[in-house]
Amino acid sequence: MYYNEKIEDIEKKLQTNENGLNDEEVKKRIEKYGLNSLPKKKKDSVFKIFVNEFKDPIVILLLFAIFASLVAGEVIDALAFGINAFGISEIEPESLALIIKTVAKGACWFDPIAASAVMSYFPKQKDVINNEEQTLTPLSEREKEVLRLLVKGMSNTAIAKELIVSVHTAKAHVCNIFQKMKVTDRVQAAVKAVNFNLI
Repeated sequence: MYYNEKIEDIEKKLQTNENGLNDEEVKKRIEKYGLNSLPKKKKDSVFKIFVNEFKDPIVILLLFAIFASLVAGEVIDALAFGINAFGISEIEPESLALIIKTVAKGACWFDPIAASAVMSYFPKQKDVINNEEQTLTPLSEREKEVLRLLVKGMSNTAIAKELIVSVHTAKAHVCNIFQKMKVTDRVQAAVKAVNFNLI
């Protein structure tokens, strides 16, 4: 703003001179504008920071998932106990609300980071997978679209909304996918989809 102006012009605009402000002018400006300082914010104690973390529902969900995993010995066993959502604390409130509603309707939801951690528990048996993959009935393009959304943890209602079809049609697609993939639930379908590169 002032870099290309003459010093004299700047001094006039700021009502000062090369010697700076005199005491009287300093007092006037302090009365008019206040002190040139940032308000000091009281720091939270370590305990308060720790306690505040537990106000986030995702943190509680995460702790429950960790506890179940430790009790069971593995993440997969924890899933068998009924955990159907897992996320990280950086989830936006709007997304969290949508996730909770989706899970409440019976869908599973995993944060991509958590999903890759869960996937690492599955043994890589390429020969078995290749043999099994050859026996699977191929999915139609529409079924592949549904499977992609299913792997993202979307409920039948959310899939129907996304694909602009009825919930009944979405359910029918999911049932067909289960039959063709020889699975009985969404988690198994998601695992096979990833292992067989179906999506």
